[in-house]
Amino acid sequence: MTHPLFLTTLFLDDGSLILLSKREAHTTLFLHPAIVIYTQCFTRVENELLKDHINHSFGTNFVITSRPDGHGFILKLNKEHEVQHFLRIVNPYMNTLPSMRYKTDLNERLRMEQEKRTDKQVVLCSSEKTRHYSVEEIELLAQLYREGQTWSDIASQLNRSYWSVIYKARQLGITKK
Repeated sequence: MTHPLFLTTLFLDDGSLILLSKREAHTTLFLHPAIVIYTQCFTRVENELLKDHINHSFGTNFVITSRPDGHGFILKLNKEHEVQHFLRIVNPYMNTLPSMRYKTDLNERLRMEQEKRTDKQVVLCSSEKTRHYSVEEIELLAQLYREGQTWSDIASQLNRSYWSVIYKARQLGITKK
């Protein structure tokens, strides 16, 4: 149970690579990857043991997450860099299983999502890769605000999410009257 084939088999049988909608800007849909192993048939204690074993053996950082069915718990990787690490572990054992590529190839999954959402550019995002506002973007945000544009219009022009613009405006002390 310390060989990557164990982890690969467990993942292919009971796991999923999921893409969660993180936020939507005017022209872009940002998706956040996660790995889930559906261990809801295990008790909390059994999930703790499995989580600790996998994390120790493979250098992962699975956490236990609640779920409404079974015993109520599953294992999950929530961070993009942790998902990438996990996929690097299992991918060498996937060459002979092209039908399972949707579970282990982030680029393929993004391509599949892009086919579904032709109205938006689909982009993988990470909480570690926050896109900072440039000086020019801050100046434009302030200018558009002074001109009386709505937060939605400002977000569209900056290609940012509505809530990102609201948060940045609050940081800058800019608020609607």
